[in-house]
Amino acid sequence: MRPHEPRSFEGPGDINLDDPDEVNYWAERLEATPEELAEAVQKVGPNRTAVGLYLGGQP
Repeated sequence: MRPHEPRSFEGPGDINLDDPDEVNYWAERLEATPEELAEAVQKVGPNRTAVGLYLGGQP
């Protein structure tokens, strides 16, 4: 799978954008806004490691 291809499934290591508490937690942890987090998930999929790498942080 290439980084620009979104994933079509969710797993235990994924960020759930439907959960506001989870969005706020990961946005704060990755030093991003909720909007930046959502954009990252759209670009690389919901995997928190991939999102962290995309945003330049550590998951």
